[in-house]
Amino acid sequence: MSKRSLAGKWQIITMIVALGVLYWITDSFIEVFILGKPSLKTQIFSPAAHNIWMRLMTISVLIFFGVLAQYLISGYKRTASSLKDSEERYRSLFDNAHDLIQSIAPDGKIIYVNPAWLRTMGYSLEELRNMTVFDILHPNYRDSCLNTLQQVLSGGTKDNIEAVFISKDGRLVNVEGNANVQLVDGKAVACNGIFRDVTERKRMEEQIFQITHDWEDTFNTITDMITIHDKDFNIIHANKPAEKILGLPILNVSPAKCYQFYHGTGSPPAVCPSCDCLKTGMSSTTEIYEPHLKMFIEIRAIPRLDSNHNLIGLIHVARDITERKKLEDQLRQAQKMEAIGQLAGGIAHDFNNMLTAIIGYANILKIKMGADNPLKINIDQILAASERGAYLTQSLLAFSRQQISNPDLVTVNEIIRKIETLLLRVIGEDIELKTIYNEDLTVMADRVQMEQVLMNLCTNARDAMPHGGILTIETGRIELDSESSAAHGIGKPGNYSVISVSDSGTGMDKGIQERIFEPFFTTKDIGKGTGLGLSIVYGIIKQHNGYINCYSEPGKGTKFKMYLPIVKSTVKETLPAESHDLKDTTATILLAEDEPAVRKLTSQILKEFGHEVIEAVDGEDAEAKFLENKDKIDLLIFDVIMPKMNGKIAYDRIKAVNPDIKALFTSGYPADFVHRQEIIDEGLNFVSKPISPAGLLRKVKEVLAI
Repeated sequence: MSKRSLAGKWQIITMIVALGVLYWITDSFIEVFILGKPSLKTQIFSPAAHNIWMRLMTISVLIFFGVLAQYLISGYKRTASSLKDSEERYRSLFDNAHDLIQSIAPDGKIIYVNPAWLRTMGYSLEELRNMTVFDILHPNYRDSCLNTLQQVLSGGTKDNIEAVFISKDGRLVNVEGNANVQLVDGKAVACNGIFRDVTERKRMEEQIFQITHDWEDTFNTITDMITIHDKDFNIIHANKPAEKILGLPILNVSPAKCYQFYHGTGSPPAVCPSCDCLKTGMSSTTEIYEPHLKMFIEIRAIPRLDSNHNLIGLIHVARDITERKKLEDQLRQAQKMEAIGQLAGGIAHDFNNMLTAIIGYANILKIKMGADNPLKINIDQILAASERGAYLTQSLLAFSRQQISNPDLVTVNEIIRKIETLLLRVIGEDIELKTIYNEDLTVMADRVQMEQVLMNLCTNARDAMPHGGILTIETGRIELDSESSAAHGIGKPGNYSVISVSDSGTGMDKGIQERIFEPFFTTKDIGKGTGLGLSIVYGIIKQHNGYINCYSEPGKGTKFKMYLPIVKSTVKETLPAESHDLKDTTATILLAEDEPAVRKLTSQILKEFGHEVIEAVDGEDAEAKFLENKDKIDLLIFDVIMPKMNGKIAYDRIKAVNPDIKALFTSGYPADFVHRQEIIDEGLNFVSKPISPAGLLRKVKEVLAI
């Protein structure tokens, strides 16, 4: 019991005792002074027995009522104190609550709100006196609020209320809460609600939704197949490309094991990056060809970790690299062909030097022999064989390099004849080559590119006849009007030279025929074809303003027909000059050639036709000998590629001394090769080996006359 409470009790007891003593004395006075009893002292200290009993009864009644009053007063004080404490406690809760508390009258007027409500909404109590709850509600929520108010006032409660308030400054406040009815004497007098400001949470939810939506869109936009797996190889999520390519079922309805859909097997394969990832907890990558999907795929397995960094599965990324593999194969094939081309070019270069000596000395022998010499026929055979060798090296050089289109007047029969020997070696001995030459027609074409067209078509024909057969090349003429040109798939009527290449091979169905000219399309096994051969053929023929058609049936072979516009001009043949025509001009010539046989032959030819020759074995030797004889040298004949110093560098140094010096360059490589390699500049005089003595002398005469 508190000291204050104890003191209060003693005060009441003291007061009751004092009242009892006062009553005793008062009654004694009444007995003496009113009733006339004797002796006040006697009445106070020794009253009669009946007076004592009456006084004690009265005092007992006073004590009883005093104690009763004290009890009632104490109870009242305790109740009042408890009520005050409860009111203060609930007022404190009301005032300090962070939630928005409001009381709404049945007509919608705002009865009271807590401070948190005022702070959040920005209104004052005075401003709210004439406002209803509908004034602060977003228009979209007014109908639902009215229904809620009616429901609660009817004696119910409402949970999980969602609404949007409008603050004084126009800010939207998202709230969630509950409401219940307040009753007085069984009558609904108010609807009390407690709401929580969830504006920030709603904003975060919207951001999370947008991020999730963006992530899902990005996830499905990625063209790689991405699947998310648990530790048991179950696919629990997949992007759209994975669903489409793998043919996945609805994942939340039926389970999908990754190895079933990626590999078509009932268990993980021997090479499995997912197994490695789950075993080591580290990323794993591999490239495999998957027959089940008919594609090369690059697979990356990336571990999935929970918040405690425990492995819970993996992310599986599969990229279709089939096209990349094709390009890699094509690059390797191109590099291989480039290496072969460089080797062939080098061989052809050396072979041309040898042919130069053979052709040169054979021509010298032929000139010195009489017309009736029986050995002349042997010389003619040597020259014919050398000419065929020259055509062969020319073809090797043509196929060992890329060159710019250089159209000229040529006859189609001549093009085929010059490549016929090379074609025989390409197609093999088990295939018979038939050439049918009809009218020899002139066209405007790049000889080397047309040789490439024939080479590509004949190579394809060879591959279509693995067990041998007949390859036929035929030339002819066709005149097409508008109707017939349309029937042949040719855009313009006119006169065309026709080159047909046909084989007795396996043939093609219509579906393959429709795609044969597409780049990279091939029916050959991986690594055995680039799919570029026929697309190159198509491009070259189109570049020549021509057309190409294909006719084929399975088991009946294939025929390609190429149509090239005929031109009216004729090819001019250059007749060999008579020897006396080449002796009109004489000069002092500095000859630089590193091949001894070619140098000796060239020197002999020049000397026999009246020229004075100074020989040099390389560029450095040529520069030194020019400085010794600079006043007498009229012409330089330099091989382009020589040891120590090439012909172009030697020429540049000599030209610095004599800017007017004339020069003729020679090489076993063709002109476009040395120009493309920037070995010599375009516009300089150049002849390719092998060259006949007459051809060399004509070129010398031409350069000296400039």
